[in-house]
Amino acid sequence: MERAFLRGANILVLMASQCCPNGSGFFSQTKSHPWRRQLSAVILSTPASTSGASSESSLESPSESASSLKSSQWPSVFDVYCPSFPSGETAESLERVRVTLLSEVKKKDNEQTLKVLMDKTFALRRHEVIHESPLIADFKTRWPALFRTKEVSAEFERITTVHLLSRFFSKLDLHSAKLLKVFAKRGGVQGRKIMQLVTAMAQSDNVEVKRESVLRALCLYLIEEPDDLIREYMVSDVAAIQQGIDGTVLGIYTTRVEGAEVMDHPADVGVVIEGVVVLEDLASVSLAIALLLGLIYAFNLSYPPKFRYTFEVIQKLFLDLDANKLSHKVQALKTKLFSELESG
Repeated sequence: MERAFLRGANILVLMASQCCPNGSGFFSQTKSHPWRRQLSAVILSTPASTSGASSESSLESPSESASSLKSSQWPSVFDVYCPSFPSGETAESLERVRVTLLSEVKKKDNEQTLKVLMDKTFALRRHEVIHESPLIADFKTRWPALFRTKEVSAEFERITTVHLLSRFFSKLDLHSAKLLKVFAKRGGVQGRKIMQLVTAMAQSDNVEVKRESVLRALCLYLIEEPDDLIREYMVSDVAAIQQGIDGTVLGIYTTRVEGAEVMDHPADVGVVIEGVVVLEDLASVSLAIALLLGLIYAFNLSYPPKFRYTFEVIQKLFLDLDANKLSHKVQALKTKLFSELESG
Protein backbone atom coordinates (compact mmCIF):
# COMPACT_ATOMS: atom_id res chain seq x y z
CA MET A 1 0.00 0.00 0.00
CA GLU A 2 1.45 3.08 -0.47
CA ARG A 3 2.97 10.21 -3.73
CA ALA A 4 19.38 23.74 -14.65
CA PHE A 5 20.96 22.36 -11.31
CA LEU A 6 23.23 25.43 -10.73
CA ARG A 7 20.31 27.80 -11.28
CA GLY A 8 18.29 25.77 -8.80
CA ALA A 9 21.12 25.96 -6.28
CA ASN A 10 21.27 29.74 -6.64
CA ILE A 11 17.50 30.01 -6.09
CA LEU A 12 17.74 27.75 -3.03
CA VAL A 13 20.44 29.95 -1.52
CA LEU A 14 18.37 33.03 -2.37
CA MET A 15 15.41 31.50 -0.55
CA ALA A 16 17.69 30.76 2.38
CA SER A 17 18.64 34.39 2.58
CA GLN A 18 14.94 35.35 2.61
CA CYS A 19 13.78 32.81 5.18
CA CYS A 20 13.89 34.58 8.30
CA PRO A 21 4.24 7.28 21.73
CA ASN A 22 1.97 3.96 22.64
CA GLY A 23 -1.36 2.68 23.67
CA SER A 24 -5.07 2.39 22.85
CA GLY A 25 -8.80 3.48 23.47
CA PHE A 26 -12.19 2.34 24.85
CA PHE A 27 -14.53 -0.45 23.77
CA SER A 28 -14.63 -0.97 20.02
CA GLN A 29 -16.92 -3.30 18.16
CA THR A 30 -13.97 -4.34 16.03
CA LYS A 31 -11.28 -4.50 18.69
CA SER A 32 -8.40 -6.65 17.57
CA HIS A 33 -4.96 -5.55 18.72
CA PRO A 34 -3.63 -3.06 21.28
CA TRP A 35 -2.86 0.42 20.02
CA ARG A 36 0.86 -0.23 20.50
CA ARG A 37 1.35 -0.33 16.77
CA GLN A 38 4.00 -0.23 14.14
CA LEU A 39 3.00 0.94 10.70
CA SER A 40 3.74 -2.07 8.52
CA ALA A 41 2.07 -0.73 5.40
CA VAL A 42 2.76 2.17 3.11
CA ILE A 43 1.26 5.49 4.19
CA LEU A 44 -1.26 5.97 1.40
CA SER A 45 -2.56 3.00 -0.49
CA THR A 46 -4.08 4.40 -3.64
CA PRO A 47 -2.50 5.76 -6.84
CA ALA A 48 -5.30 8.29 -7.16
CA SER A 49 -2.96 11.27 -6.86
CA THR A 50 -3.34 13.94 -9.52
CA SER A 51 0.42 13.85 -9.97
CA GLY A 52 -0.02 10.60 -11.88
CA ALA A 53 2.60 8.79 -9.82
CA SER A 54 2.01 5.07 -9.61
CA SER A 55 1.56 3.24 -6.32
CA GLU A 56 1.78 -0.36 -5.24
CA SER A 57 -1.45 -1.95 -4.11
CA SER A 58 -2.21 -4.20 -1.16
CA LEU A 59 -5.12 -6.22 0.10
CA GLU A 60 -4.71 -4.83 3.60
CA SER A 61 -7.30 -2.32 4.79
CA PRO A 62 -6.23 0.80 6.72
CA SER A 63 -7.54 -0.64 9.99
CA GLU A 64 -5.73 -3.94 9.43
CA SER A 65 -2.47 -2.14 8.67
CA ALA A 66 -2.80 0.27 11.55
CA SER A 67 -3.62 -2.53 13.97
CA SER A 68 -0.01 -3.65 13.73
CA LEU A 69 1.37 -0.21 14.63
CA LYS A 70 3.73 -0.60 17.55
CA SER A 71 5.87 2.29 18.62
CA SER A 72 9.53 1.69 19.21
CA GLN A 73 10.55 5.31 18.63
CA TRP A 74 9.37 6.99 21.79
CA PRO A 75 11.27 7.82 24.96
CA SER A 76 10.17 5.62 27.84
CA VAL A 77 8.51 8.56 29.61
CA PHE A 78 5.93 8.66 26.79
CA ASP A 79 5.90 4.91 26.37
CA VAL A 80 4.37 4.40 29.82
CA TYR A 81 2.80 7.79 30.47
CA CYS A 82 -0.68 7.23 31.86
CA PRO A 83 -1.64 9.68 34.63
CA SER A 84 -3.81 8.77 37.58
CA PHE A 85 -7.34 10.07 37.73
CA PRO A 86 -7.72 13.48 39.43
CA SER A 87 -8.28 13.37 43.17
CA GLY A 88 -11.84 12.35 43.97
CA GLU A 89 -12.57 11.19 40.42
CA THR A 90 -13.29 7.69 39.15
CA ALA A 91 -13.72 6.19 35.71
CA GLU A 92 -17.48 6.48 36.19
CA SER A 93 -17.42 10.15 37.21
CA LEU A 94 -15.08 11.06 34.36
CA GLU A 95 -17.28 9.12 31.95
CA ARG A 96 -20.14 11.40 32.94
CA VAL A 97 -17.95 14.40 32.14
CA ARG A 98 -17.14 12.84 28.78
CA VAL A 99 -20.85 12.54 28.02
CA THR A 100 -21.25 16.22 28.91
CA LEU A 101 -18.51 17.00 26.39
CA LEU A 102 -20.60 15.46 23.63
CA SER A 103 -23.22 18.18 24.04
CA GLU A 104 -20.76 21.00 24.79
CA VAL A 105 -18.80 20.36 21.60
CA LYS A 106 -21.88 21.23 19.54
CA LYS A 107 -22.12 24.73 20.99
CA LYS A 108 -20.55 27.75 19.31
CA ASP A 109 -17.86 29.88 20.92
CA ASN A 110 -17.38 27.29 23.64
CA GLU A 111 -13.64 26.66 23.45
CA GLN A 112 -12.81 27.59 27.04
CA THR A 113 -15.44 25.22 28.45
CA LEU A 114 -14.19 22.48 26.16
CA LYS A 115 -10.61 23.03 27.30
CA VAL A 116 -11.58 22.77 30.97
CA LEU A 117 -13.52 19.56 30.38
CA MET A 118 -10.80 18.09 28.17
CA ASP A 119 -8.19 18.90 30.83
CA LYS A 120 -10.33 17.16 33.44
CA THR A 121 -10.83 14.02 31.34
CA PHE A 122 -7.23 13.75 30.10
CA ALA A 123 -6.43 10.80 32.37
CA LEU A 124 -9.52 8.91 31.17
CA ARG A 125 -8.46 9.35 27.52
CA ARG A 126 -4.95 8.17 28.29
CA HIS A 127 -6.27 5.10 30.08
CA GLU A 128 -8.43 4.33 27.05
CA VAL A 129 -5.50 4.81 24.68
CA ILE A 130 -3.10 2.76 26.79
CA HIS A 131 -5.34 -0.05 27.99
CA GLU A 132 -8.09 -0.47 25.37
CA SER A 133 -8.16 -0.92 21.62
CA PRO A 134 -10.32 1.62 19.77
CA LEU A 135 -10.23 2.29 16.10
CA ILE A 136 -9.83 5.95 15.20
CA ALA A 137 -13.44 6.10 14.03
CA ASP A 138 -14.63 4.85 17.43
CA PHE A 139 -12.39 7.23 19.32
CA LYS A 140 -13.54 10.17 17.22
CA THR A 141 -17.14 9.32 18.09
CA ARG A 142 -16.34 9.16 21.80
CA TRP A 143 -14.06 12.24 21.88
CA PRO A 144 -15.04 14.57 19.02
CA ALA A 145 -13.62 17.61 20.81
CA LEU A 146 -10.10 16.19 20.50
CA PHE A 147 -10.21 16.40 16.71
CA ARG A 148 -9.69 20.14 16.52
CA THR A 149 -6.49 22.08 15.95
CA LYS A 150 -6.44 23.67 19.39
CA GLU A 151 -7.19 20.44 21.21
CA VAL A 152 -4.60 18.39 19.32
CA SER A 153 -2.05 21.00 20.36
CA ALA A 154 -3.42 21.02 23.91
CA GLU A 155 -3.30 17.21 24.15
CA PHE A 156 0.30 17.25 22.98
CA GLU A 157 1.12 19.78 25.68
CA ARG A 158 -0.64 17.65 28.32
CA ILE A 159 1.58 14.75 27.34
CA THR A 160 4.89 16.54 26.81
CA THR A 161 4.50 19.99 28.50
CA VAL A 162 5.64 21.46 25.13
CA HIS A 163 3.39 23.81 23.15
CA LEU A 164 3.28 22.05 19.81
CA LEU A 165 2.53 24.79 17.29
CA SER A 166 4.49 27.70 18.71
CA ARG A 167 7.60 25.55 19.24
CA PHE A 168 7.31 23.86 15.84
CA PHE A 169 6.88 27.03 13.80
CA SER A 170 9.42 29.08 15.73
CA LYS A 171 12.10 26.41 15.26
CA LEU A 172 11.15 25.75 11.64
CA ASP A 173 11.41 29.45 10.82
CA LEU A 174 14.61 29.81 12.86
CA HIS A 175 16.39 26.97 11.05
CA SER A 176 14.92 27.31 7.55
CA ALA A 177 17.62 29.53 6.06
CA LYS A 178 20.46 27.34 7.32
CA LEU A 179 18.65 24.15 6.38
CA LEU A 180 18.28 25.40 2.82
CA LYS A 181 22.02 26.07 2.68
CA VAL A 182 22.66 22.51 3.86
CA PHE A 183 20.19 21.15 1.31
CA ALA A 184 21.88 23.14 -1.47
CA LYS A 185 25.00 21.01 -1.01
CA ARG A 186 23.16 17.73 -1.59
CA GLY A 187 24.20 16.12 -4.88
CA GLY A 188 22.81 13.32 -6.97
CA VAL A 189 19.18 12.55 -7.66
CA GLN A 190 17.94 13.88 -4.34
CA GLY A 191 19.83 17.12 -4.86
CA ARG A 192 18.24 17.62 -8.26
CA LYS A 193 14.79 16.93 -6.83
CA ILE A 194 15.39 19.49 -4.09
CA MET A 195 16.48 22.10 -6.64
CA GLN A 196 13.42 21.47 -8.81
CA LEU A 197 11.15 21.76 -5.79
CA VAL A 198 12.70 24.96 -4.54
CA THR A 199 12.87 26.50 -8.00
CA ALA A 200 9.10 26.18 -8.27
CA MET A 201 8.42 27.30 -4.70
CA ALA A 202 10.80 30.27 -4.88
CA GLN A 203 8.32 32.23 -6.97
CA SER A 204 6.08 32.79 -3.95
CA ASP A 205 6.49 35.23 -1.07
CA ASN A 206 3.88 33.33 0.96
CA VAL A 207 5.43 32.15 4.23
CA GLU A 208 3.33 28.98 4.24
CA VAL A 209 4.56 28.04 0.77
CA LYS A 210 8.14 28.54 1.94
CA ARG A 211 7.55 26.45 5.07
CA GLU A 212 6.07 23.66 2.99
CA SER A 213 8.98 23.77 0.57
CA VAL A 214 11.48 23.46 3.44
CA LEU A 215 9.61 20.47 4.90
CA ARG A 216 9.35 18.76 1.51
CA ALA A 217 13.04 19.44 0.88
CA LEU A 218 13.80 18.00 4.32
CA CYS A 219 12.09 14.75 3.30
CA LEU A 220 14.08 14.60 0.10
CA TYR A 221 17.37 15.39 1.85
CA LEU A 222 16.71 12.46 4.21
CA ILE A 223 15.95 10.25 1.16
CA GLU A 224 12.24 10.08 1.97
CA GLU A 225 9.49 10.84 -0.55
CA PRO A 226 7.21 13.75 0.39
CA ASP A 227 4.61 12.83 -2.23
CA ASP A 228 3.99 9.59 -0.35
CA LEU A 229 3.16 11.53 2.81
CA ILE A 230 1.30 14.44 1.22
CA ARG A 231 -1.03 13.39 -1.58
CA GLU A 232 -2.57 15.97 -3.91
CA TYR A 233 -5.92 15.68 -5.66
CA MET A 234 -8.01 17.88 -7.90
CA VAL A 235 -11.04 19.18 -6.02
CA SER A 236 -13.33 18.10 -8.87
CA ASP A 237 -12.18 14.46 -8.74
CA VAL A 238 -14.47 13.39 -5.91
CA ALA A 239 -14.09 9.67 -6.58
CA ALA A 240 -10.29 9.83 -6.48
CA ILE A 241 -10.36 11.86 -3.26
CA GLN A 242 -12.65 9.36 -1.54
CA GLN A 243 -10.63 6.42 -2.79
CA GLY A 244 -7.46 8.03 -1.50
CA ILE A 245 -8.96 8.75 1.92
CA ASP A 246 -10.42 5.26 2.21
CA GLY A 247 -7.02 3.74 1.47
CA THR A 248 -4.99 5.95 3.79
CA VAL A 249 -3.36 4.43 6.85
CA LEU A 250 -1.72 7.66 7.95
CA GLY A 251 -1.07 10.75 5.87
CA ILE A 252 -2.01 14.20 4.62
CA TYR A 253 -4.16 15.16 1.64
CA THR A 254 -4.51 18.42 -0.27
CA THR A 255 -7.03 19.39 -2.94
CA ARG A 256 -6.55 22.02 -5.61
CA VAL A 257 -8.80 23.68 -8.15
CA GLU A 258 -8.18 23.29 -11.87
CA GLY A 259 -5.45 25.58 -13.13
CA ALA A 260 -3.99 26.32 -9.69
CA GLU A 261 -0.27 27.09 -9.55
CA VAL A 262 2.11 25.44 -7.14
CA MET A 263 2.29 28.61 -5.06
CA ASP A 264 -1.51 28.90 -4.77
CA HIS A 265 -3.13 27.92 -1.49
CA PRO A 266 -4.82 24.48 -1.61
CA ALA A 267 -8.60 24.36 -1.55
CA ASP A 268 -8.37 22.00 1.41
CA VAL A 269 -5.70 20.39 3.57
CA GLY A 270 -6.48 17.51 5.91
CA VAL A 271 -5.07 14.66 7.98
CA VAL A 272 -6.24 11.06 7.59
CA ILE A 273 -5.69 8.09 9.92
CA GLU A 274 -7.16 4.64 9.32
CA GLY A 275 -9.23 5.90 6.42
CA VAL A 276 -10.86 8.56 8.60
CA VAL A 277 -10.50 12.30 8.03
CA VAL A 278 -9.48 13.43 11.51
CA LEU A 279 -8.72 17.05 10.63
CA GLU A 280 -9.75 19.14 7.62
CA ASP A 281 -9.89 22.74 6.39
CA LEU A 282 -6.40 23.32 7.76
CA ALA A 283 -4.57 26.51 6.90
CA SER A 284 -1.46 24.88 5.42
CA VAL A 285 0.52 21.72 4.79
CA SER A 286 3.06 22.72 7.43
CA LEU A 287 0.27 22.98 10.01
CA ALA A 288 -1.01 19.54 8.93
CA ILE A 289 2.44 18.02 9.46
CA ALA A 290 2.71 19.52 12.95
CA LEU A 291 -0.76 18.30 13.88
CA LEU A 292 -0.06 14.85 12.45
CA LEU A 293 2.86 14.55 14.84
CA GLY A 294 0.59 15.73 17.66
CA LEU A 295 -1.90 13.00 16.79
CA ILE A 296 0.87 10.40 16.69
CA TYR A 297 1.64 11.34 20.28
CA ALA A 298 -2.03 11.47 21.27
CA PHE A 299 -2.64 7.94 19.95
CA ASN A 300 0.81 6.55 20.80
CA LEU A 301 1.56 5.55 17.24
CA SER A 302 5.02 4.97 15.89
CA TYR A 303 6.40 7.09 13.09
CA PRO A 304 5.60 5.86 9.59
CA PRO A 305 8.70 3.83 8.66
CA LYS A 306 9.06 5.65 5.35
CA PHE A 307 9.24 8.98 7.21
CA ARG A 308 10.93 8.04 10.44
CA TYR A 309 13.81 10.48 9.87
CA THR A 310 11.61 13.42 8.90
CA PHE A 311 9.53 13.01 12.04
CA GLU A 312 12.65 12.42 14.11
CA VAL A 313 14.00 15.80 12.95
CA ILE A 314 10.70 17.48 13.84
CA GLN A 315 10.56 15.80 17.26
CA LYS A 316 14.18 16.14 18.28
CA LEU A 317 15.56 19.18 16.44
CA PHE A 318 12.44 21.34 16.19
CA LEU A 319 10.58 20.34 19.38
CA ASP A 320 13.64 19.46 21.50
CA LEU A 321 12.07 16.21 22.74
CA ASP A 322 14.52 13.41 23.52
CA ALA A 323 17.06 15.47 21.61
CA ASN A 324 20.09 13.61 22.97
CA LYS A 325 19.18 10.34 21.26
CA LEU A 326 19.66 10.79 17.52
CA SER A 327 19.97 8.35 14.67
CA HIS A 328 23.19 8.58 12.67
CA LYS A 329 21.38 10.26 9.78
CA VAL A 330 19.74 12.94 11.93
CA GLN A 331 22.96 13.46 13.91
CA ALA A 332 24.77 14.14 10.63
CA LEU A 333 22.13 16.69 9.63
CA LYS A 334 22.31 18.34 13.07
CA THR A 335 26.09 18.62 12.80
CA LYS A 336 25.85 20.28 9.38
CA LEU A 337 23.02 22.55 10.52
CA PHE A 338 24.88 23.80 13.57
CA SER A 339 28.01 24.23 11.52
CA GLU A 340 26.02 26.58 9.30
CA LEU A 341 24.63 28.36 12.37
CA GLU A 342 28.12 28.90 13.77
CA SER A 343 29.50 30.10 10.41
CA GLY A 344 26.48 32.37 9.90
